[in-house]
Amino acid sequence: MMNIYEFGDALIRSRDLDPVYCVLYGAQLSEPELSRLLLAYLSFYHLGLAAWLSRLEGDAYWTVCF
Repeated sequence: MMNIYEFGDALIRSRDLDPVYCVLYGAQLSEPELSRLLLAYLSFYHLGLAAWLSRLEGDAYWTVCF
């Protein structure tokens, strides 16, 4: 039986999940930018908007998003 990390690695290698997450895995974003992008994507389910929002920082991000 695989542990959660092995299972996650297998999903990424097989690309057997939402293609957005495969792209984000290889995007090499900084951790803060990736976190902002994921939060916006989970909130709005629109990758274009999430990518645009993830470029904002600090109060600008929170004001526009929420």
